[in-house]
Amino acid sequence: MPITESDLSGLSGGNVVTTSGDKIGSIGQIYLDDQTGEPSFVAANTGLLGMSQSLIPLRDATIRDGDVVVGYDKDMVTNAPPLEDDEGSLSRGQQEKLYDYYGISYDATKTDAAWAPAEDLGTTTGDATTGGHPDPTDEAPTTGR
Repeated sequence: MPITESDLSGLSGGNVVTTSGDKIGSIGQIYLDDQTGEPSFVAANTGLLGMSQSLIPLRDATIRDGDVVVGYDKDMVTNAPPLEDDEGSLSRGQQEKLYDYYGISYDATKTDAAWAPAEDLGTTTGDATTGGHPDPTDEAPTTGR
C-alpha cells in the first residue's frame, strides 16, 4: 500500500532507512504530486551533520515505526542526482533524472504531474501543493504555494 498524506503526521523525527533497517538519514521534506496530492519523494538529510539532502522516490516505500523504509541502499541514495533548485521544487528534467537513476520508467509515472515540497518534518510545516499543472513541454521548475 502506498504512503498517503495522512501517513505523514507520524513521521516527525523519523529516519529514512533501508529494508534491512540501516539508517540512510533523517527525514527532510516530503514532496507531493501536484495532481493527486499524494507523497511521491522524500528528502533524506545525509552527510556530515545532515547538511546534504538526497531525494528518493516513495514508490514501493513503506512506513515502519515512524521511519520511511526504502528499497535502496545508502550508497545509492547519497549518490543520487542533487536537488537543482534551492527553493525545493523539482523541474520535469530533475524528475526524469531521478526516476532514471533509481531505475523507474518515467513513462510509468504521471508525466503531467508537478512536484513541490509538502513539509519539512524536521523543522517547519508547509502547505501541500494541489494547484495547477505545468505545460508538459515546460522545463521550468514548479514551486509550492
